[in-house]
Amino acid sequence: MSLGNNDFQCRNGDKPTVKYIPKDVSGGLTQQVIAELRREPGQVLSYLWKTAIGSARFLAEAPLTNGILFYKFMRIFFTIEGGVSLLEILKLTSLIKRHAKNGILVEVGTWKGLSACCLSHVAALKKMKLWIVDTFTGLPQSGGPFHVSEGRRRGYHFEEGSYAGSYETVSENLRRLGYANNVSMVAGNVIDMPPLEFPDGQKISLAFIDVDLPESYRGAFKALARGIDKGTILVLHEGLIDDVREIATDNAFWKTLSLPPPRLVIYEHSWRMRTLMTGLIFDD
Repeated sequence: MSLGNNDFQCRNGDKPTVKYIPKDVSGGLTQQVIAELRREPGQVLSYLWKTAIGSARFLAEAPLTNGILFYKFMRIFFTIEGGVSLLEILKLTSLIKRHAKNGILVEVGTWKGLSACCLSHVAALKKMKLWIVDTFTGLPQSGGPFHVSEGRRRGYHFEEGSYAGSYETVSENLRRLGYANNVSMVAGNVIDMPPLEFPDGQKISLAFIDVDLPESYRGAFKALARGIDKGTILVLHEGLIDDVREIATDNAFWKTLSLPPPRLVIYEHSWRMRTLMTGLIFDD
């Protein structure tokens, strides 16, 4: 949850601050920046500065390859609405390039396909298949406030139907701005979705999960369980929400899925940036 996330209503009062995510979360990157500047100018200026530094470092890692990716990402960000920041995409890309080897990439929760388009190019570079899972009708239910205890106290309240991007919209965005040839899409609500079986018994190298609601995270873990193997990384976009973190670190829950408990990584610490993203790494 960071800049580029949406137009939200901020209701102040006793701490923590709760951000109410309305059903209509439209607005491009420029509109989002202007809206955020009015609400939190200091945070936005800090974000822009860190994004500039992060972009320079990303380009320095591999000037030619990352330069091409960066150009494609910028076209995507200025065209498609999304709930993930550019800096988060750059960090996620570097993570995939370093650690994703065999297997497939998965995205659960894509809204209109901004992150899916970005990840499709990374998947093509790595010669990997990308699977996208979404309801394509928005969040399946309302919920919140869900609080975050790390850093500045804050919370989020979500409304049913928010982040609705149709199957046709995501497909068209992938066709125009992504690399659609290596992408497969699955429509459904992960809360009641049966475990996914990937072709040829393929395992998940990395999955990016952005489903907002704690019960949707629980459902996503269950849906992906059969594809999780030693070395699999699950990146949770809202991993620092207390209820999500509680599920992710519940050893008894993972035991019910016949999986070893994963190791938790808080990217806000290792990446030195404001983000709710965490990683679950299956070392065993």
